[in-house]
Amino acid sequence: MHTFWTTFYSYKGGVGRSMSLANVAASLASEGRRVLMIDFDLEAPGLDSFDEFKVPKGRVGLVEYVCHYLQNGVAAAVNDYIHEVKKLDLVDSDSPCSVSSEGKLWLMTSGAKNDAYNERRLSIDWADLYESREGANFFENLKAEIEDVYRPDYVLVDSRTGLTDVGGVCTLHLPDLVVLLFSLNEQNLQGIASVARVLRDSEKYPQIIPVATPVPNISVSTGDGETLLDQRFQRAKELLGAEVKLTLPYSSVVALKERILVWGQRKTLLCHQYGELADAIQKANPDGLDFLVREAEDALQSLEMDRVLEIGEILKAEYSDRSDSWLVLANLAQALGESEEMESALFKALEIAPDNLTASHRVEGLLTTQGRNDELLDLINQRIKRANGRSSKSLRSMHVSRGELYMKLGNAVLAEADYKKAFALLDSDDPESTLGLKFNLAEADRRSNGVVNPKKWIGVVQTFEAISSGVSSLAAPLRANQTQAMHIAYACIGNIEKASSLLNETEKVLKHASSQERVFSVAEYEHLPLSKFQKINQEMRDALDRGELWDGMKLD
Repeated sequence: MHTFWTTFYSYKGGVGRSMSLANVAASLASEGRRVLMIDFDLEAPGLDSFDEFKVPKGRVGLVEYVCHYLQNGVAAAVNDYIHEVKKLDLVDSDSPCSVSSEGKLWLMTSGAKNDAYNERRLSIDWADLYESREGANFFENLKAEIEDVYRPDYVLVDSRTGLTDVGGVCTLHLPDLVVLLFSLNEQNLQGIASVARVLRDSEKYPQIIPVATPVPNISVSTGDGETLLDQRFQRAKELLGAEVKLTLPYSSVVALKERILVWGQRKTLLCHQYGELADAIQKANPDGLDFLVREAEDALQSLEMDRVLEIGEILKAEYSDRSDSWLVLANLAQALGESEEMESALFKALEIAPDNLTASHRVEGLLTTQGRNDELLDLINQRIKRANGRSSKSLRSMHVSRGELYMKLGNAVLAEADYKKAFALLDSDDPESTLGLKFNLAEADRRSNGVVNPKKWIGVVQTFEAISSGVSSLAAPLRANQTQAMHIAYACIGNIEKASSLLNETEKVLKHASSQERVFSVAEYEHLPLSKFQKINQEMRDALDRGELWDGMKLD
């Protein structure tokens, strides 16, 4: 188990440092990582001001922790000074606000914001703490206790601005990596460059990630073919000795209120950039779970099986409680042809984190392929139960999946109930999903009632014609599924000629499909080998010639 310590530092204020740290922490937690934040900006603390973190008023933190040591000569139990951020009720399993069941988030605030806060803060002599009170050992003890008690993957430290004793603790003693945030004006660039030189000359020499922020969306020309922004980035490269690859755009929303944007419902450029920064921190981590996952993937691709086996043993020994670890072990077992071990690892990953979409989809695929329908139904039922009451694309997908399984099992009544629930969660701006659900509702009704109801199919046809007037961009298997299915709709409204032409079109489309592809057929509500799909298509054409559908239902 390894914890990666990262400090967020800015030479000047006003660059959104705390905002960036909080959103990166939330992004990492959403990916199933264990993250602890420390607010070391004692003069202008801000991490406890985020409503989403729900920090109780008067919650003690770093100042009280340090004062306890100075007064008593021994460090207090760290858990008395750390607040756990609870999962939000509003999170959605497929939205950018998603928080994995494995993801953990904690916050050590700067301290209780009461009348005595400044008095306690000012009583700490940081130079004396290091020179006379074994401050270095004190902070090493803090690091060790945090790692032992919370086992975080990442600790993110919010440092004070400027060149101060506190800033030195945050940038030179604690971190493995320092994120340097700066605006592109000359004062910021000169200041942050001087700090970068100090870090590079230090004994510890932490890694550095420069981030320009907030970057305005302007294109003012300087008259020589370059924009002013181009010139400022070139100046940053000169002073820092490295290209600035990460930027955070200016946002008026951020300027007005502290918000965890990555837990919001709407994806924005700034959300994406916070994710890019989180990803850069993960890639800079030379140890720990993220490192091992990357190493295992690289070793598998290059067929370095000894290295893969070595990583597998480390994952079992140190990360047996993490779903991502078991997904890697499943990949290893698959590469070695050990099907039972692969299945065991996949189910273990899902047991640890039921909302891990990768684990869930892989287990569903395994059960589908092996025809283990009862287990598959139980799995989907559990997923729907956990997600019930949340209006989301993911929940809609779960109901569609269960509806398709019920159709495959011949229970059209229960399938129709699921399709109705899915339709209620439908985004009106998604025409393909709208068509699919309208069709499934009409087809479930036809099979459950045993009669053709043209009124049910008119809306299906109208939706299809609204989105298929031009050239289809669907891949051959998807287009074949669509045209084969839609022949039912036209047949049910009495347009046998159109129904027949759609089956002919299906045959033409399949000429562009590989013989190895599997195509979803509404006849059996499952993916079928191409040859079987084609056979069913011919049976459907023969049935139309007899005045009926392929399943024997008569057409008027």
